[in-house]
Amino acid sequence: MNVEHGQRSRAENEILELNADLEIRVAERTDALERQAVVLTEQAALLDLAHDAIIVCDMANRILFWSRGAEIRYGWPSDFAMGVVALDLLKTEFAKPMEEIEVELARQGNWESEISQQTRGGTRLSVASRSAMQRDAAGRAVRILTINNDITERKEAQDALFVEKERTVVTLNSIVDAVLCTDISGNITFLNLVAEQMSGWRWKEAAARPMTEVLKLRDAASRETIPSPMEIAIAKNQTVHLPANCVLVRRDGYEIPVEDSVSPIHNREGKATGAVIVFRDVSAAQAMALELAHSAQHDFLTGLPNRMLLNDRVNQAIVLAPRHKKLVAVLFLDFDGFKHINDSQGPLIGDKLLQSIAKRLENCVRGSDTVSRQGGDEFVVLLSDVEQGRGHGDVSGQGKRAAKL
Repeated sequence: MNVEHGQRSRAENEILELNADLEIRVAERTDALERQAVVLTEQAALLDLAHDAIIVCDMANRILFWSRGAEIRYGWPSDFAMGVVALDLLKTEFAKPMEEIEVELARQGNWESEISQQTRGGTRLSVASRSAMQRDAAGRAVRILTINNDITERKEAQDALFVEKERTVVTLNSIVDAVLCTDISGNITFLNLVAEQMSGWRWKEAAARPMTEVLKLRDAASRETIPSPMEIAIAKNQTVHLPANCVLVRRDGYEIPVEDSVSPIHNREGKATGAVIVFRDVSAAQAMALELAHSAQHDFLTGLPNRMLLNDRVNQAIVLAPRHKKLVAVLFLDFDGFKHINDSQGPLIGDKLLQSIAKRLENCVRGSDTVSRQGGDEFVVLLSDVEQGRGHGDVSGQGKRAAKL
């Protein structure tokens, strides 16, 4: 009996000790779980502060965690989303097959791309999605953590900016003027098609090169390099123009007379960030101006000086004659029978006859003299720097009459 009593007492004591140890362990475990719950609650609260949608799914894509950001972004409350297949709930569309994404996620442990998802109200969103796979201690995949950022507005802004940029480029390539843009350092940022043709540089070749290398400007008379108009425009903070008589030396060395305007480009704060240069080939304009000037002073049929130019040369010759101690002679010529030829043979033959007479008269005088057609078959010859006033006839009187032309 005593032996049995002793054994029973020892067993009871051992049981009491085991119960006490178990109670301690349970208390410690409970405390640990409580602390872990607090940490998880804090982490969940922090995740809810994020504007991005944070979603945790199991390997069957069922939702285990649905952040406050996800509720706001997609319109589905957390109570409804929990346990639902995320792909079905959000009607997710990927740029490539899901099988390829799963292989990439399993191999690399993470994946990111742009996807399309739908809100509760049916609105499609452009989403930048980043996913990471979580594994347990044995290395088995157990969860997928996903962070989704709504980039719909940014994509729309980018698309609008792209369209606007394309419209601008098409417009600039459609105008007849050359357009060149630079940054604040004077390096090329844009050339339109006309600028490419005039400079001999392709846009891609010229990009980031100094403007002075692509747009070589010189004074046509002095051959000196024109100071950078971009630097002048930015320094003055206003539109400036190239000096007159300016030529562009093309990449192959060919020179083109140009005129241009340069304006600084400003940012929102009004600070200059570069310049835009608009220039044009004025070869045709200069040639037309010369042609107009020539036409205003020359006879259209024979090319001889007309009455206006003759008057100017006569006046100059009269002014210079006393200084050089020379005389001035003016000869008036017409041709008998010209009207009969013109009427009988036609105006084309009459015109050719007048042109032939004009050439003959020019061949009969010096380079310093002037042969002028006054109209019809009437010509006037101005002889300047005449040494003798008498010989084959007295020309002093003709000099006096020249002042009245």
